[in-house]
Amino acid sequence: RRTTGIGIDSFQWAIIFVEKLGNVPLLNVHDHLTCSDGSATPLIYITEATQGVLPKMDGSFAGEIELDVDSLQQMDSTGDFVHVVDDLMRGMPYHLRVSAWNGAGDSYGRAQYSTPAILTPMDKPDPPSSVEMTSIDDSSIQISWNAALNKGGSHLITKYKAEVAEVEPGTEAQFNDESNLFYESFDVDYTSEVQAIILESSADDMGGFFVINFMGESTPNIYTDAEDDAIKEALEGISTIDSIDVSIYPHSQEFITTYGQRWIITFDARRGNLPSMLIDSGAGQLSTI
Repeated sequence: RRTTGIGIDSFQWAIIFVEKLGNVPLLNVHDHLTCSDGSATPLIYITEATQGVLPKMDGSFAGEIELDVDSLQQMDSTGDFVHVVDDLMRGMPYHLRVSAWNGAGDSYGRAQYSTPAILTPMDKPDPPSSVEMTSIDDSSIQISWNAALNKGGSHLITKYKAEVAEVEPGTEAQFNDESNLFYESFDVDYTSEVQAIILESSADDMGGFFVINFMGESTPNIYTDAEDDAIKEALEGISTIDSIDVSIYPHSQEFITTYGQRWIITFDARRGNLPSMLIDSGAGQLSTI
C-alpha cells in the first residue's frame, strides 16, 4: 500500500513469473471496483516492470544431443517422450529446452523451455559418519552427530530423523524386529558460519589483488575494490563452497587511523564449524582470515 503526495491511497502488487519464462504478455484485468466516496473513481491497470528474457544456452557446460524418435521411450498413450540426461555435474542447477525437426529446411523449430525452469540433480544424502550418545539423566539421552559430507547434490539438509529402540535386558542389541522402534523427524536448528575478510592499510591508496583459499581450492584474483557481488561469485565458483552471502562495511580501529574495508562472509550451507579461509596476497605463506 502506498500514499502519494496528493493524498491518493493505492495498492500495488508485483507479479513475478517463476515458471513462464521470456517476455510474457500483460495480464488482463476485469474489475468491479466501487468507492464509498461518490466523487472518486477507482482505477486499476497493469504495467510491465521488467521484461522477461529467455535463458542463454551458452554456458561453459552447455551442450546438445539429437534424438531419433524411434529411439525414444514413450510414457503412455498420450505420446509424451522420455529421455534421461546423465553425466551432469553434482550440485549444479540446470535449464533444459527441446525443439523439433520435421525435415523442412535445415534448422529446428522454436524451442520450448523446461518446467521447472531450473533443477539441480539430487540423490539421497549419505549418513553422518558418526553418531554419539550421552546420558543426561535417568530419562534422557543426548545424541550428537556431524553433518552429512555428501548431501546428495543439494546445498541444504533440512531435516534429520532420529530413531530410538528399546533393548530388553539380556538380549542381543540387533534391531531386526522393528516392533519396538520409533522415530522422530525435526527441523534443523543451526547457526551460520560467519567469517570476515579485512583489508587494512595506513594509506588511502590501497590497490592490487589477492586470492582466497578454502579447503584446498583457490579463487581467481580478487581486487581490493571488488564489490560484494564479485566476492560472492569468486567464492561460489570453487566446489568447496556451496552458497554464501557477502556484506561490505568500512573498516576502522579506535585511536588508530586506518583505511580499508571488511567483507562479512556468511555461509548458507549447514555444515557446522568450518575451517578458516586463507588469504594469498603474494607475500609468502597463506594467512588466516
